Amino acid sequence: MTLRVIKRNYKTFYSRLFTAHTSNFILVYLHGGIAMGKYDHIPELLGTENYVGWSTKMQYALACEDLWCHVNTNPDPTDILGAPSFKPVPVDPNNVTPAEVAVIREWLLNDMKAKDLITCCLSPSVGALVSRTHTVSSRDAWKTLAEHFNCTDTSAQYQLQQ
Repeated sequence: MTLRVIKRNYKTFYSRLFTAHTSNFILVYLHGGIAMGKYDHIPELLGTENYVGWSTKMQYALACEDLWCHVNTNPDPTDILGAPSFKPVPVDPNNVTPAEVAVIREWLLNDMKAKDLITCCLSPSVGALVSRTHTVSSRDAWKTLAEHFNCTDTSAQYQLQQ
């Protein structure tokens, strides 16, 4: 049997999901140019109750796509893949060269891919916390989510110590 791959965007994905599984097609869900089928194991972030598991799996997914550097803020000389990457700045802002534009554009596109991967695994209520504008970086989105959901319950810690 020959299988054909159909590429669909996320809007048509849900409407055709139930009909595609009965035919001889493999449905590839493309979200920001990234095939999302391989990231089905990442749970939807619901809140503090699943933030640690979600962030761990999301970190691995971003690293697999070579995008963790857009989110990571901890410079660790032993972590080659996770070395923080920051938006390039032209040498002369008044005279930007085509090569500089290309480098900045590539960085911005990769940052949007990282943000897209992060935001596609958020519940609607959690997703409302992250600005959808392109001026908000993936690092800012990650930081916003961490500030809201990566908190420890000191009362639970107190109960555990007793």
